[in-house]
Amino acid sequence: MRQAIVPSSGLLSFAVLYAAAELRPGKGLSEAKACTPFSCEHTHPDYPPAVGTKKLDETETSVVWDLTIPPGVRLPPHEHLYDYSFYVTEGSRLAVFSGEDASYIFEFDSPEGAVMSFVRKGDYMHDVSGALPPFHSVHGVQNIGNTTYKEILFESKPCACPPSCAAATIPQLEGQSVRRVMLSKDSLHPVIKASGADVLISGTHVNHESEIKFANGFTDGATFFFPKSSDRIALKKNEVYTKALEGMGEGIVQLDFFVNTVLPPPPPTCSMDSGSYTIKHTVLIGFKLTSPVGELVKGYANLTKKINEMKGFEWGPVSYVIGEDNMAGAYQYAFVTTFDNREGRDAYLVHEVHLAYVEKMVPNIAAFVVYDFKVENQCDEA
Repeated sequence: MRQAIVPSSGLLSFAVLYAAAELRPGKGLSEAKACTPFSCEHTHPDYPPAVGTKKLDETETSVVWDLTIPPGVRLPPHEHLYDYSFYVTEGSRLAVFSGEDASYIFEFDSPEGAVMSFVRKGDYMHDVSGALPPFHSVHGVQNIGNTTYKEILFESKPCACPPSCAAATIPQLEGQSVRRVMLSKDSLHPVIKASGADVLISGTHVNHESEIKFANGFTDGATFFFPKSSDRIALKKNEVYTKALEGMGEGIVQLDFFVNTVLPPPPPTCSMDSGSYTIKHTVLIGFKLTSPVGELVKGYANLTKKINEMKGFEWGPVSYVIGEDNMAGAYQYAFVTTFDNREGRDAYLVHEVHLAYVEKMVPNIAAFVVYDFKVENQCDEA
């Protein structure tokens, strides 16, 4: 029997909730509500941290989201990294699903005017009022009612790292490094030149002949590196870069992600052979809404234990800045596998373990693109 839960109507007004989200450190007793303690376990998201359908505002201590779900629509799984509260502006009935295996968890009525607050403890979110049972911080949601559902959601970001954290741990995602994969059907040279950013790789793809069609018509690509997530905001304000990007038209995809490293790629080698290079097999994927995303990602990562040709494996969910919500298109995740050479990549593609995984993965994919970068192993001149 499915569990139906009706949260009590919120006593806080929208104005009070918004004021609480905007509190800053140094305001006496309110400081604890302005930013929450940081857990060392959650420095990188494993799922998209977009907990709403549109990011409205972000500061050092809070994030404000709009969440709008038409009747019958199911959103892909997301991860709550922070404590949060929401205010319902248009109510409906919602169902919650596991991000790991897409299974049903529970459903509840979320009426207009309701206010709910949740805190993250370990991997679970806990309803402060106790009306809802604890549920995993990674989940998807579906509007199973007959009317459009709307809420304003406020996240409270961490401001301090507990003593147990390593010194190198950074308490906010703004301080985490970010990688950007950009693919285009035209030359990216104007964008790269205008960006002034650290470009790790760029160039045309070197896909295997059997996967040329999976490049989806993209002919030029680049991977950027941002030491801090917040560096992307400064670039977005760069008018020269913005104009260059606008000049590219719609034939461009940009996916930013926080890198989760499963198998560290080997450092670049020095070779006097002009034909020496490594391959960065880059795959962008958008999963179907009913896909067991967690299981599929783990399965992809576990290939590194069974296929020796995989020399490095990194991945991460999309994470965008305000105003760039749609630049990743239908893609939600980036996966980058490093191979020593073309032969290693080719052996991986036909490996029986890889082929078995592909059979499981393909039925769960809504969109994907494959773009292999060639990285020359050249020596720096003395």
